[in-house]
Amino acid sequence: MTASSTAGNGVEITRLAKAFGGLRAIDGVDLTIQPGEFVALLGPSGCGKTTLLRAIAGLLAPDEGSIRLGDRLVAAPEAKLFVPAERRNLGMVFQDYALWPHMRVRENVGFPLAARRIPTAQRAALIETALRRVSLWHLADRFPGELSGGQQQRVALARAIVDSPRVLLFDEPLSNLDAALRDSLGREIAMLVRDLGATAIYVTHDQSEALSLADRIAVMRAGRIVQADTPERLYKDPADAWIAAFLKSGSLIRGHAEEGAFHPEGEGASLHLPQLVNGHSGPSTLMLPSAAVQPGGEGELRFSVASAHFKGDRYEIAARWGARDHGPVVQFWHDRPLKPGDMVSVTLDRDRLRLFLGDVPPDAAL
Repeated sequence: MTASSTAGNGVEITRLAKAFGGLRAIDGVDLTIQPGEFVALLGPSGCGKTTLLRAIAGLLAPDEGSIRLGDRLVAAPEAKLFVPAERRNLGMVFQDYALWPHMRVRENVGFPLAARRIPTAQRAALIETALRRVSLWHLADRFPGELSGGQQQRVALARAIVDSPRVLLFDEPLSNLDAALRDSLGREIAMLVRDLGATAIYVTHDQSEALSLADRIAVMRAGRIVQADTPERLYKDPADAWIAAFLKSGSLIRGHAEEGAFHPEGEGASLHLPQLVNGHSGPSTLMLPSAAVQPGGEGELRFSVASAHFKGDRYEIAARWGARDHGPVVQFWHDRPLKPGDMVSVTLDRDRLRLFLGDVPPDAAL
């Protein structure tokens, strides 16, 4: 990948590594982010996503590899190059807002401009523009302690965009807010970033947040990126069983593949899946997305209902495949309530199924 491919406000990370006490928090990460792209770094706690973000921000120096912002190299340990955060032209929004409690809203937003000695009149115009973008101009003279959590995060967002940075970084910015506010503010952030034409890197451990906001998601595990793709492809076609479990892409059924068929654990009926099995033999994990399980009629399989939960316009059903008391659990949707113990016939949409060789890893988020 040449520097010209990430010209402007793109980001290019090459073989990046950082260790703490002998433990590699990021371990040979390669990631190219195109100008104007909104990329989420998604993974469980301790996977290295915040460490990677802090390295991009210039808040810590990597041990190996390089970081390029547009056509500018900002970190390359082998060349003893490290550009500090204040010289990278980045905006960053933190989880805890990081506002000065003794400063009014307008002073918090204008802090980066004051540090750069921007003239007072120009500074005032930029502050007003930023606050109007986040619909907070009317609160410019309030102190942070007089604002709600959502308003404080909007102040932090205004401060991040006030000097038109080339790249915006978000470190779990919505995790301190309630669910309804997370949804609405998340949409506002995504719209604002795209309106500005900025490149965004957004750290989260929330799968639904990443899937709904990002153009592309880089899933991290143990310091490495294990899959980077669009939300749709990532969700429908995860690279392995661990990613499928983490994204909750479907019910994961342990079993065995042999002679073109998948045999679930327990007493469940086998499935003839020659295209998925493809000649493989051995322990396997079958992913059944909810949309692939179509109840009704004379289906090919019969499940025993374990529970049903009303979700507004339909019911979320958990049913056992095979033995009524201990067979593997499959989740799907139904248009009417079912009672525990009811038997339901289902047909499977084979085009939506995925088969992974091997068992579900022990650290999978089941």
